[in-house]
Amino acid sequence: MFEKFRRSVDSKSTFKKWFAISLLVAIAVVFIFFGLKNQPLGAGGIAAEVNRQMITNFEVQKEAQNIERMYAPFFGGQGVDETMRQRFMFQALDQLISKKLIDQTTNKQKIVTSDEEVFDTIKNIPEFQKEGQFSRELYYSLLEANRLVPGAFEEQIRNDLTRRQLQRVFEAVSHKNSLEQEKWSQLSQTKLNVEFLKFDRDVFLAKNLTNDAEASAFLTKPEGLKRAEEYYANNKAEFQSEEQVKAQHILIKATKGDANSEKKALDKITEIKKRSKNEDFGKLAKEFSEDDRSKAKNGDLGFFGRGRMVPEFEQSAFSQAVGSVSEPVKSDFGYHLIKVNEKKPAANPNFSEVKDKIAKKLVGLDKFEVFLTGLRQAVEKNETASLNEKVKANDLKWEETGVFDLSQDSVPKLFSEELSRAVSELKSANELLPRIVKDGNSNYILKLKSITKDETNKTTAKNLEQEQQQRAGELFNAWIENLKKSAKVNRSAQFSQSADKMVQ
Repeated sequence: MFEKFRRSVDSKSTFKKWFAISLLVAIAVVFIFFGLKNQPLGAGGIAAEVNRQMITNFEVQKEAQNIERMYAPFFGGQGVDETMRQRFMFQALDQLISKKLIDQTTNKQKIVTSDEEVFDTIKNIPEFQKEGQFSRELYYSLLEANRLVPGAFEEQIRNDLTRRQLQRVFEAVSHKNSLEQEKWSQLSQTKLNVEFLKFDRDVFLAKNLTNDAEASAFLTKPEGLKRAEEYYANNKAEFQSEEQVKAQHILIKATKGDANSEKKALDKITEIKKRSKNEDFGKLAKEFSEDDRSKAKNGDLGFFGRGRMVPEFEQSAFSQAVGSVSEPVKSDFGYHLIKVNEKKPAANPNFSEVKDKIAKKLVGLDKFEVFLTGLRQAVEKNETASLNEKVKANDLKWEETGVFDLSQDSVPKLFSEELSRAVSELKSANELLPRIVKDGNSNYILKLKSITKDETNKTTAKNLEQEQQQRAGELFNAWIENLKKSAKVNRSAQFSQSADKMVQ
């Protein structure tokens, strides 16, 4: 695909093709020009490593500033709070990781942007023009004023243009020729409404609990006991559990490395610690904690195991006695007070300790298989009365997708490819699909409620273009996500915590 695209690029049309892009690049330049004047060059170390290539903290700060300016209108021109700014930092790093992976791929696939294209783009950026003409003196002076080196800036432009070339591959894939456009228009006129039954094994087991007598009878049979032993041998991890702590906390934020900010936070949390001796910890958390996620729940963090919290927080929580309140604990986010309410020790039970539990599960699974077999026979033979009887007995309910047309990428409420393919097998109203469709842990019975033709629904060129752009964007984003799964990405400690590990 890449080779085909490279051959399709006509060098004579390069300038026209990238002229519109230069306007987007100009916007990025404005961000750079007005966002870096007071920023220290090369501040602060490495943020992440992507397949052995580095992303600096300075790059993340710059990208985060651009994101903040982009969202500024939504905040009425006011500055954002520290929590939102921190989210922008994480978003900025994620975007930079994506860009790095794109650059690595274009380099590997030999998708390149020539010097001529780079300079043509720069010449058409208004900020570098004087009286409508590119001014080399203005170009160098603006770069110097913003502490930018021409070579590095031009490489950034080159990377932006090359990424755009790659995006055009996905746009080309999404483009429809005249025959495809006509077919897509016809599909958009066909309207369907599908009824479906969704039933999950785990939901069934929860509604049809196995009692002690059934479990005991199962284990008295040699084949039942053997199945239970085999299940235990193959699924020991299911019965093992790590040590866990249930805790509340209060956070007073501080700017890392700012002595004055850290002192204020420590003084404040020390005072709260004194009050916690005589006052309810939850009420203090609700009043004073600066962790927006937990303060509404009186600082409650629920149960967590090791590796879920930042190291300083974890060390204190797991070493405290139940009912105790810690001394102030310092982390990158500020100072915490931690109250431990409950502890669960690690568990590794033997077979005799869990055999009854296993027996109940296996009996339940057998019940589900009997139920599933009955449903399968009913749909295969189109026995509507038998199917409805089983549906009613198990408190299942038919749902509807709502009306949709065949040009859509997925069926509403039935989003997987497997389900979409199954829906395409239904041809006439009230037709029942003669099989049960399994999708993940769920099972589906499908029935076409209605099918109509709406010839008034004509596809316009504008709608088609929007659909193709959206499709190209979805393909491009999905491709990037797949790149991330196979890439070796190491984030610094500052960015390594996932959302549930960021105790803010």
